[in-house]
Amino acid sequence: MLTFNEMLALRRKELKLTQQELSDRTGISMVSLRAYEQGKRLPTSKNLNKIACALELDYDEAYNILEKQKNH
Repeated sequence: MLTFNEMLALRRKELKLTQQELSDRTGISMVSLRAYEQGKRLPTSKNLNKIACALELDYDEAYNILEKQKNH
């Protein structure tokens, strides 16, 4: 099963988006997005929603992956 950071990077690349383009779409700084992709930080629910919308992900699925990662 993918971790949140793996899922984030994979989906962004599937959509052929750079971190800058995802930053522009979400309003989340590149520093934060980079930290999310590297697994150094986890997004708030507000930022998770922005990411899910921009990457055309199901919010509930992304949230569940994130929660499982938090609990380990």
